[in-house]
Amino acid sequence: MQLSIHQLPDQLWDIAIIGAGPAGTTAATLLAKHGFSVLLLERHHIPRDKVCGDVLLPDAIAMLDKLGPLDQVRQAGHTLNSMRIYSPGRYSFDIDAEYLTLPRRQLDTLLARHAHQSGATICHATVTIVTHESDHAALHLDTGQLIRARLCLIATGSQVDTAHKLGLVADPHPDALAMRCYLESESTLPHGILSYDRELRPGYAWIFPLGNGRYNVGCGMLLHGQPDAGRKLRTMFDRFCADFPPMQQLLANGKLISHLTGAGIRTSFGPSDLISRERICAIGETIGTTFPFTGEGIGTAMRSAQIAADHAAIILSGEAPAFEPAVISMHNSFDELFSGYRKTERWLKYGWVNDLIARRVEKSRFLKQACRGIILGTANPNEVYSLKGIVKAFLK
Repeated sequence: MQLSIHQLPDQLWDIAIIGAGPAGTTAATLLAKHGFSVLLLERHHIPRDKVCGDVLLPDAIAMLDKLGPLDQVRQAGHTLNSMRIYSPGRYSFDIDAEYLTLPRRQLDTLLARHAHQSGATICHATVTIVTHESDHAALHLDTGQLIRARLCLIATGSQVDTAHKLGLVADPHPDALAMRCYLESESTLPHGILSYDRELRPGYAWIFPLGNGRYNVGCGMLLHGQPDAGRKLRTMFDRFCADFPPMQQLLANGKLISHLTGAGIRTSFGPSDLISRERICAIGETIGTTFPFTGEGIGTAMRSAQIAADHAAIILSGEAPAFEPAVISMHNSFDELFSGYRKTERWLKYGWVNDLIARRVEKSRFLKQACRGIILGTANPNEVYSLKGIVKAFLK
């Protein structure tokens, strides 16, 4: 499935895509199905690991359905019907929906295989820089070789060196940090857990069942220039293991089976990033489409890839000159939501507000629907985290 650079034909590709995560493979699949010549470049050998919570929200499930491989993902993964949310004071409520869990090593391999079966060529190669030529993009590899493509998409996740060199990313530093490991236990947990326990402030933690007694467990936090964030996050995780009752129960009948591994997360989608330059466009987590409250961003990454792929098809068909309309579409799709997250961050400092919301959820239809939307990434957090929202929580 994954060729070496020496096996590639010397040709002008319709589009080259850098990064074989969910965004890159989504774009590759859609454009290959249109009949364009697609080259998908991945610097790691597939299969490869990725630090992630391994959970697919309904938006990602819907995208997988559109893309085609949903049945394979369901067969390989584990289905959950509920996510239990814990407030700082350990008041809890459930958000019922369909969630799928599948380790990213398996998910990304499955998506890459689907892109390959759809007609995309996948190559193991490391791109160091992309330059504009008169009628194409030139991708310079660490081997000294050159790849030419009419268009280029950059889908490198939190590793944004290439996009930053092009000016497509204003700030190359991650906005958040997450750590996760795997746990095996004889105890059964029928739902996922997302905890904002006061012992974890200023972060959050999760427990996501993977089936067959295995769990993805971890924690994350927004950085905001915090010194020694890695040590703080490790302390938070140790505290979560020692003090959080569901985690205590799992560990009492099981053990951690992998090392705690960390990675940066980009959550700052907004107008400060240009996103595109003529024939080159950045998508997915590279442009900060991951939700800051949960660290989940597979669905939004895939959605940004769909937008870019749709516009790439128009450009390649000669009906538009560049990617600018794709940038407008992405901002129309995501900007209001992510602006709401930024405005809401100050409310998260007050544990009593979140406890109040958790205690009122089952009594307020408005609050139940709004909290569901926040967790699933379909509602602006300002609907709840505002004076108007707090008042509505008591009236509706």
